[in-house]
Amino acid sequence: MFKTVKRIIDWCGEFKGRLYAGFVVSFFSHLFTALPIMLAAYTIGLLLQSAMDGTPFDTGWVWKSLILLLVLVFLRFLFDYLRTRFQEAISYELVARDRLAVGDALKRVSLGYFQQVSTGNILNSLTTGLGTLEGMGIRMIDNFVGGYLNFAVVFLSLLVFSPRTAVIALAATAVSLVFLLAISHYSAQNAPMETTLAHLFPEMTANIAAPVLTILYLFVLDWRLALLSLVVFPVAFFFMMTVMGGYGKDYAGAVQATTEMSTTLIEYINGIEVIKAFNQGSKSYAKLTDKVRYNAQYYVNWMKKSQLGMAMAYGFFPAQMLTILPVGWLLYLHGSLTAETFLTVIVLALGMAAPIVAAFNFVDTLAQVGTTVGQVDEILNAEEQQHSTTPVTFAGHDIVLDHVSFDYHDDKEILHDVSLSIPAGRMTALVGPSGSGKSTIAKLAAGFWDVKTGSITLGGRDLKDIPLQQLYEQTAFVSQDNYLFGDTVRENIRMGRLNATDAEVEAAAPAAGCDSFIGELEHGYDTMVGGGGAHLSGGERQRISIARAMLKDAPIVILDEATANVDPENEDRLQKAIEALTRDKTIIMIAHRLKTVCHADQILVVDHGRIVQQGTHEQLIGQPGIYAAFVGGRKQAEGWKL
Repeated sequence: MFKTVKRIIDWCGEFKGRLYAGFVVSFFSHLFTALPIMLAAYTIGLLLQSAMDGTPFDTGWVWKSLILLLVLVFLRFLFDYLRTRFQEAISYELVARDRLAVGDALKRVSLGYFQQVSTGNILNSLTTGLGTLEGMGIRMIDNFVGGYLNFAVVFLSLLVFSPRTAVIALAATAVSLVFLLAISHYSAQNAPMETTLAHLFPEMTANIAAPVLTILYLFVLDWRLALLSLVVFPVAFFFMMTVMGGYGKDYAGAVQATTEMSTTLIEYINGIEVIKAFNQGSKSYAKLTDKVRYNAQYYVNWMKKSQLGMAMAYGFFPAQMLTILPVGWLLYLHGSLTAETFLTVIVLALGMAAPIVAAFNFVDTLAQVGTTVGQVDEILNAEEQQHSTTPVTFAGHDIVLDHVSFDYHDDKEILHDVSLSIPAGRMTALVGPSGSGKSTIAKLAAGFWDVKTGSITLGGRDLKDIPLQQLYEQTAFVSQDNYLFGDTVRENIRMGRLNATDAEVEAAAPAAGCDSFIGELEHGYDTMVGGGGAHLSGGERQRISIARAMLKDAPIVILDEATANVDPENEDRLQKAIEALTRDKTIIMIAHRLKTVCHADQILVVDHGRIVQQGTHEQLIGQPGIYAAFVGGRKQAEGWKL
């Protein structure tokens, strides 16, 4: 219990002070909620005593009690308002903090994390999950603490009026804690994760305190009716346990179904162009339909499975009158029960079930909050790239891979004992069949992953000794899959260097061959490109990405099929621009076009995760092997005519 509470309060971080202040104010709110009831009970007691003794009742006390009652009600509203001022805004500030923290954490994890965790799962955590926390997080904590504060107020009141009853109440509450701990243990066995009841039983404990005190008072009034009032609870708890026993596992399945649906929906939207181009609309939509219907059917089946148990439990919880009314009436007729006691027992028994039902009604929200906190923690605690935080100086910008082996998922090795050297200020081309490991080598050189076997150095420094921010500043990366943000052309180019002036942005664009199409756009550089650059062609997106890399002016430039989507008219211009603007830089180029590769200072031929050939174009062209076959195939293709 306390571990769960501590986890939620720790989540509040720098807002704990305001949270604790809210708890103090909440105590007085509960106190001024209880005092009017105590005042009314005291006044009714005086009235009954006056009637039994046959003495006149002090009417002056009625006016005094009314004035005091108004003061107490005002104080209750005042402290409720102060509690709201202290606590209500915390959830929104906490969720904003966590969304930013997740965004920051995602910058520090390796790219392998995004291959292991679906985009739908991350998106679900950041939107729906944190949205639940935003609406219910602090309210849940307040309900939990409020329940205990309410018990504290009742206990102190009993201590004043009847110390013996107060001690008995404390002992009974301890018994209820043991009972609820047993329920939590049972639930944990059915779902090893932090299940609903693991989060629920503190709230249940707080709400059960009131029924326990009520039962104790019933025993003081009449032990026979008190026992009868308890008869329905074992039956109700039995039916509730048929539902709650596997709740954690069921809820985990619901989260999984929703995540799969979100992932499929994102995939469908992002791939709609390919779906239409290859006439796969029916197949892709069928996949989306299956996930949406499975998600809906999962919840329907879950509700059907739970429906009988929940209905029976909620039916038996408030059913004390089935036993109290007939037996109480017989006891009254036989003279062993007074009318006042009978009526008091009826009123108290009617209020016993409400707090328990309220606790169980809170179960869905508590489960969502608990699961969401776990999902966010999983992202925030994801394995990050372990790099030094102290900036370093470089002795040049040559890159050396020394006996590097690498795999993405600790199962299938992609690179096998690769050793190579990429000289500073020179162009190195990586050539080889698709899937041979070319892009992996380039991304490792850029620091997108950390290697576990072997080492990679930049300018004589191990990549792990270079802070990530400084490492990323050394490299400009242009891949064959270019992503543009839903902003203007100008701001997408400026992503290369955020402090670049408009003049610098507009100077980089013509060098990358962008000026020809930017001038034709409706608003020029201020034209919105759409999400992912949807309003531009593939070649236009490619050229903007190259302009962005040029603007960054990093000492290392990695071009992964950078000219793949550029039309022949602009390819020569673009090639000349790259050669001019990357002079004296370390260039790693992955390309399949012969005229791009043949000008490289060094060519590395990659096959099945190994370097199988190394040299210049002139050196390799005369050697039998993959490169000679590559050149022959390209020359033959260039000779084709229609």
